[in-house]
Amino acid sequence: MRILRSRLGRIIRDIGRKIEGRAVLENAFVLPLSRASQIRSQQQRQHGWKLYSFHAPEVECRFIPLKSAEQLDLQALHRVRSRLVTQRTAVINQIRGFLLERGLPVRQGAAALRLALPQILSMLSDNLSPRVVQLIQDLAEDWRFLERRVASITKEIDELADQDAHCRRLMSAPGVGPIISSAMIAAIETDDAFHKGRDFAAWLGLAPKQTSTGDRTILGRISMRGNRYLRTLFIQGARAVLLRRQSWPRHGFGAWLEAT
Repeated sequence: MRILRSRLGRIIRDIGRKIEGRAVLENAFVLPLSRASQIRSQQQRQHGWKLYSFHAPEVECRFIPLKSAEQLDLQALHRVRSRLVTQRTAVINQIRGFLLERGLPVRQGAAALRLALPQILSMLSDNLSPRVVQLIQDLAEDWRFLERRVASITKEIDELADQDAHCRRLMSAPGVGPIISSAMIAAIETDDAFHKGRDFAAWLGLAPKQTSTGDRTILGRISMRGNRYLRTLFIQGARAVLLRRQSWPRHGFGAWLEAT
């Protein structure tokens, strides 16, 4: 249903742009565009008459704001970066797995593997055959290539975030940097799509799952529904704040963190 609403909105926008400045076409499309806009924006529980039921009677659909071209470009950058980070992690885990199978464990973390890998490959050991050494060297080259790609896209995202006023405002919050702020702007642009913070948390999947009956209200674990990528970034930002204990007094919730 959200896809239908979004595509109908894009059709309305594109037709409006093409007929702009042409009086004859504008007069001809006034009624169809007005009806299409009403179909897209009407809600199940709204008062007054409806033009057409766009959804089943028992389903409530929210108005989905159209994404601008800048939002779509920023979203594409984040998707490519996420794929490259996933591929980089897979290459690192594969190198670590090959070494572990041959009795050469390496401390956890990409930095530790980067430091230990040249020394391991330079040692004359019976554990590593020439074929495996060559294979690991090729994987290390793939790793370096992915690192360069990730760094390039991250730099581009940082530059776009520095130029956007909404991103700069979001980055004033603790734990929020260019990646999180730009991903949030790419997803929702502004806070106009949500009436309150809890609505945004529920959309993000950070609100507790509620199972209530009668006068009993039972709150379970977080629902983990919605934008998984954005939710992951927010959790990483919160973890970064928790790991920097010396910065807690600067935040308004520092006393609460100390108490817990």
